[in-house]
Amino acid sequence: MLWNEDPRRGRLVVACCSQSRALGVRLLMPIAQAGEMVQANALRSASRSSQRLKIGQPRICQHDRQLDDQTLRQIASRLQQSVSPMVSIEALDAKAWAGHPRHQSESMLCDVTGVAHLFGGEIGLLRAAKDLLATQGLKGRMAIADSVGAAWAISHYGASSDTAGGLGACEEAFLAPSGESQRAIESLPVEALRICPDTVATLSRLGIESIGQLLRLPRGGLATRLGQPLVRRIEQAVAEVDEPIGVYHPPVEHSESITLEYSTSDEKILADRIERLTKKVRAGLATCQRGALRMACRLDLSVHPPLTFEIGLFAPTLDADHLSGLMISRLESMKLPSCVERVTISVTLSGPLRSAQVSLFSHEPRNDQIRAASGSTDC
Repeated sequence: MLWNEDPRRGRLVVACCSQSRALGVRLLMPIAQAGEMVQANALRSASRSSQRLKIGQPRICQHDRQLDDQTLRQIASRLQQSVSPMVSIEALDAKAWAGHPRHQSESMLCDVTGVAHLFGGEIGLLRAAKDLLATQGLKGRMAIADSVGAAWAISHYGASSDTAGGLGACEEAFLAPSGESQRAIESLPVEALRICPDTVATLSRLGIESIGQLLRLPRGGLATRLGQPLVRRIEQAVAEVDEPIGVYHPPVEHSESITLEYSTSDEKILADRIERLTKKVRAGLATCQRGALRMACRLDLSVHPPLTFEIGLFAPTLDADHLSGLMISRLESMKLPSCVERVTISVTLSGPLRSAQVSLFSHEPRNDQIRAASGSTDC
């Protein structure tokens, strides 16, 4: 279980695993009460069981927002490499959404239009995303739907009986058939629309609990009484209006540049500068015991916009000769529109040199939304 400090109520539960939830733990419950409840209910369950169960102390930690954000960015980068380049980390509203006390990005959106066939269909795509998370020691709830809003709603609130065929209920992966996203979300609670708690409370007082009930009400009246943001969320969920996603761009971890004394298109000179810069970048990585997983080369040209290309690897490495060789090979396959004035080598993704079991987020499955997309990696 994870807790955060509330100025008025003290330490409250902000995340818990499925086992804790089964034992009665709920979000925003005092952490001391939650720990006692888990211990008491676990002992009660053990006494009823014919088997002898080992009851341990519940694992309780303070929520580390920075660590969560860092891991989410790492997963986004890997999804861009393996599933689709059009990956976005969810954007938040000014206020936290109902049912989500941690006001931080916790999900990813992926436009997969035109790429599902590369995985043998949408179920194969979901399976590939599941396998990718498994390599990081993580699990997630995933959904494919016609809109961002529908995919988010289904993945967060969908019932296990609606899981995509071939993956099984335990995988918590959902697939809404094309054109049927509205029907798929009608039974879900209104909280699935990503709206604020005050709006949910008002709807509850009016007897509106599900999205289906909400969809039967006139939009004009909803906008007048509850505000335009609610109507906008409805329109986004049923794909009446588009909800653009901002593509995630990983931050540069290590970067080195050199300005050429004279602009040139000579491949030997450019290859020499790439080798020098790669060795400098390698030295920076070595100090923190990390290796390059993705590198970018930017060429500032004399009469043309900058030219950028990337290389990616399957495992972290500090082999400067190998890295520079890959970039030089890419350079040789390209036609430069003008002479190069400046060369920049950057590491956009790195990893530890020694493999280790990733325990981040192991306390609770994360929600990874996957919806229908396409794109390219070279600029």
